[in-house]
Amino acid sequence: MPIIHVYGTSFPKKKEIKETVVEQVSAVTGTPKEAIYVYLHQMEEEDVQKTAPVVQFFWAENAASRGPEQKKQLMKALTDYLADVTGQQKAQVVVTFVDLPLTNVALGGQARG
Repeated sequence: MPIIHVYGTSFPKKKEIKETVVEQVSAVTGTPKEAIYVYLHQMEEEDVQKTAPVVQFFWAENAASRGPEQKKQLMKALTDYLADVTGQQKAQVVVTFVDLPLTNVALGGQARG
């Protein structure tokens, strides 16, 4: 159940961005699309130091499909895509991952670990 927050100042194609992020995450990790949550947070330029997108992944640990290689693939794919769609420099796009132990994740009130 990846929860993905994308922060930025310009999202010209919001629906396309959400769908593309879901597609990429599903393709790389094998996570069903309906289990991926994407939230766009559009901010005013005066409220941020940098205007390039920042992506934060919050997901339950899963060594089989969420290891270093999958993270690298997602970092590259999302950086390339978001730089292209927002017109920002790739070098300014940030992608981070927070791996949560299964004991810290619940779905529908049911603990996963």
